Amino acid sequence: MKKTRVLWLVFLILSVFVLPGWAKPYYEGKVLTIIVGYAPGGGYDRTARLLAKYLPKYIPGKPVVLVQNMPGASSMIAANYVYNMAKPDGLTIGTFNRYITLNQLLKSEGVRFDLTKFTWIGSPSVEAAVFTIRADLPYRSMEDLKKAKEVLYIGNTGEVDTGSQFAPFLRDYLGANVKFVTYPQTADIILALERKEVGGYGFTYSTAKQY
Repeated sequence: MKKTRVLWLVFLILSVFVLPGWAKPYYEGKVLTIIVGYAPGGGYDRTARLLAKYLPKYIPGKPVVLVQNMPGASSMIAANYVYNMAKPDGLTIGTFNRYITLNQLLKSEGVRFDLTKFTWIGSPSVEAAVFTIRADLPYRSMEDLKKAKEVLYIGNTGEVDTGSQFAPFLRDYLGANVKFVTYPQTADIILALERKEVGGYGFTYSTAKQY
């Protein structure tokens, strides 16, 4: 009888102090923030907001998921923030330019992060990049670009965004006369193309086909 009472006492202690802690999911009642390296309206922002809508369903505890935009330097500002300022408590997710790895490899000015120390979760898509030129320009082939004497202005959002990846090929291999004009985000470059401020831009295919 005495042994039974001791067992019941142990069970009650576990029930009151231990089991609730085991049963409660870590994310229950918490807020998970997705830091987006671009302003609202672009592809990275739309993807993050779509993720924020459905992600709670698949995380035990169903946390509230918020999106915080932190644009600048092709998402390098956001990467610096996540690496240096955000607490490593599993409550912050960063979404950056897919080519941000080049910032560190090229030792770009302003890099304050080490990509090897990020915990990579995954990517919402795998896409090809395409280089586009306004249809009203006289270029119909790479040979036309190579022979052109006028400067072709290409929009970009920073040193290593999608559009910038075409620079070494166009300039160093083709010898094309190209220069970059930097804008805050892709939406601004689309407007610049429509206003004929720039002549070309490098997109992911899913973005380019919308236009």
